[in-house]
Amino acid sequence: MGREPCAPCATPSPRWPGTATTSSSIERAAPPKAPQYDFKRIRRDVTELETYDAAWNIWFTEQGMSPLRVGYERLAANPAATLLGICEALGVRAPDAGDVSPGVAKLSDDTSLDWMRRYLLDASV
Repeated sequence: MGREPCAPCATPSPRWPGTATTSSSIERAAPPKAPQYDFKRIRRDVTELETYDAAWNIWFTEQGMSPLRVGYERLAANPAATLLGICEALGVRAPDAGDVSPGVAKLSDDTSLDWMRRYLLDASV
């Protein structure tokens, strides 16, 4: 029997430009360029993500579910404690905290913090 996909599942997931590994990102013809602040692009991406978030919130409400929310800042600050909380919420045994090591580096830096501040100022005008 075919089921209708939930609203969030029926839309494509967000993609961040430059995050996928492609032949062009592996074999560059030129050195990588420094990132450039682009208010319109950031606003478009924020709007898209807010739309996805709203669709998920509607779906969870319709299903009578309360999702476990894990923010990036909390996860980046203490991955082991965050994983412990997730395991507790799922009712599964958590790994030893000493065995928890993120496989990737934290993405935020001074540039992203500056862009966040600039975006908030630009958006308030």
